[in-house]
Amino acid sequence: MATVQEKAMCVLWFFETKSVITTQRRFRTTYKKDPPLDDSIRRWLTQLQETGSVLHRKGAGRPSTSQENVDRIQETFTRSPRKSTRQAAVQLHMPHTTIWNVLHNRLHLNAYKLQIVQALHPNDKPRRFEFAEQRAAMCKFINLFNIINKILWVVIYEYVIGFCVIFFIQKL
Repeated sequence: MATVQEKAMCVLWFFETKSVITTQRRFRTTYKKDPPLDDSIRRWLTQLQETGSVLHRKGAGRPSTSQENVDRIQETFTRSPRKSTRQAAVQLHMPHTTIWNVLHNRLHLNAYKLQIVQALHPNDKPRRFEFAEQRAAMCKFINLFNIINKILWVVIYEYVIGFCVIFFIQKL
C-alpha cells in the first residue's frame, strides 16, 4: 500500500512522462519496493483531477438516524414504556434494529424485567445454611450411588462375557 506522498509522486511523474511504465520504474528506483499497478496510478490521477487530493475517500457509510426519528421513538416509548421494539418498529415503519440502537445508544434506555423479591428475616440465614448442608449431603449420596452403579455394571458385564465364553466353548 502506497503512502500519500508516494501516490502524489506517482501522479507527478505520470504528468511529467505521460507513461505508466516510466512512472513505475522511477517508483522502484526511488522507494526500493514494488511499484503500484498501472490501474492504481490511473485511479490516483483521476481522483486528483476530481477531488484535488490523492487521499483515500471515505465511503458514504450507513446514514445516521435523523433527530426527527429519534424524537418519534422517544415519544413512543414515553407514552407506552412496556412496548417491545418490534411493536414500535411496526408502528413507526422502521427496522427494529434502528429502534433498538436508538434506545440503547442515544437515549440510554435498557430493558429490564421486574422481579418479586422476598424480604429476608433474621431466622432465614440458619435455614439457608441448613438447606445448603442438605443439598451437599444429597450430592454425596448421589455420587456414592453413581460409583456403586458403575461397579455393579462392571460385575454384570464380566458375568455376561464369562457366560458367553462358557456357552461358546460348550457349543464347540
